[in-house]
Amino acid sequence: MKKRSCRMTSEEKAVHEFAVKVRKMTDRQLYDFVNGHNEDSNKVSDFLGRLGANNVKGVGPATFNNIKQFAIKEGFVVGN
Repeated sequence: MKKRSCRMTSEEKAVHEFAVKVRKMTDRQLYDFVNGHNEDSNKVSDFLGRLGANNVKGVGPATFNNIKQFAIKEGFVVGN
């Protein structure tokens, strides 16, 4: 039995609304959405790579690790 919408949490409602929006997309919209998401992920990965390689004032190893873990946790990049 499915869960009643009145009992959904706000996060579950947001996920449901997004899923409905994706299902209603045309082929072209889906293509643009997937390619745009890949490009954004590549930009974030490039940013993290440059940030880790350069000595940026105020960004030490601990801060860099926190930024990287946040990006992974929030789904901006895939990694360990």
